[in-house]
Amino acid sequence: MRWLQRQQQAPSLTSVTALITTAAALLIAPSHATPLTVPLDPPCSATSNRTGTFVDLRDLIRKGSDSNYNPRGYDYNTNFTLNICAPIISSTDLKFHALPEAHNVSAYYLKGDVAYSLGDASTTPKFRGRKLVLEYTGGSLCPKLDAQGVPIEGKDNEDGFRKGAILSFTCDRELIGPATISFVGQQNECSYWFDVRTSSACATVKQQPLGPVSIFSIMYAPPIPTLLFRVSGSSQTNKFALVLRFLVALLVYFIGGCFYQRTVLHARGWRQIPHWQTWLGALNLIWVRRLLFPARWFAFRVSI
Repeated sequence: MRWLQRQQQAPSLTSVTALITTAAALLIAPSHATPLTVPLDPPCSATSNRTGTFVDLRDLIRKGSDSNYNPRGYDYNTNFTLNICAPIISSTDLKFHALPEAHNVSAYYLKGDVAYSLGDASTTPKFRGRKLVLEYTGGSLCPKLDAQGVPIEGKDNEDGFRKGAILSFTCDRELIGPATISFVGQQNECSYWFDVRTSSACATVKQQPLGPVSIFSIMYAPPIPTLLFRVSGSSQTNKFALVLRFLVALLVYFIGGCFYQRTVLHARGWRQIPHWQTWLGALNLIWVRRLLFPARWFAFRVSI
C-alpha cells in the first residue's frame, strides 16, 4: 500500500513533459482573439521601442510657486519662456498674436508688447531613434514669406500654418539643477528648436506592478487544496515535487518574459530578459561587495 501511495503522489515524467510543452505552446502560439498591446507610459514619460529605455520627465514640470524656464535667444533678439509637459505659469495677462485660446500655451516669446505662442502643452514625449523629443504645436500664425522665402514683418500666412517648437532632451548626469535649456535655432520664424540637458533624460527603471519576487511567489505558491488536504508521503517525494514546481515556474517566467519583451517591447540582446534592471542591479551589488570585501568573499567561498 505504501508503494502504491508513493506512486500516486510522485509526478510522472510524462505529466511533467506535457506540462512544459503546454506552457511553451501557449506562450509561442500567436493570439488572434486578443492581440498584445504595449502598456501605456505615464504622462511626460516615454519608453524606447528599440532599446526598452524608459525616461521620466515629470520632475521637470514647473507648477505652483515655481518659475518658468527662460532660455536666452542671443542673436534672435528676444528671450523665450516655456514649461515642460505643462502650460506656462501666469499667462493670463499676456496678449497672444492670432491665438483664440491661450490657456494651454506652453512656450512663447515677446516682441514688443505682443506675445507669440510656440504651441500648446504636450505630455507625450517620444523617441526618434535614440533621441527623445517633445513637440509643441498650434501656436500663433506663422508670418507670410516673400518671393525669396524671407518672413514679411506684420503679415501672417494665409494657409493657416502655426508656430511650433521641438524640445530635444540630452542626458547629463553631472548637471546641477533640474535642467538647462538652450535655444538652438529657428526657421522662417515658424519652427523653433531647443536643447534640454538634464539628468531626468537619463534612462531609469520603470515601475512595474509585479517584480520577480512577487511573480515567483504567485507561481510557486501551493494551491489551496494542497494546503487544506495534505497527503501523507515521503519527504523525498515532497522535495522532488517542490523542486519540480520551481523549475517549471522558472521556465515559464523566463520563456514568457523573453517572449513578451521581444515581441511587444521589441527588445534585443540582454534586454529581452524579464525585469533585466532588477537582475542587473543584483549582479552589480554582488560585484561591488566582492570588490569592497575580498577577504570576506574568499572566506565565504571557502566555507561553502
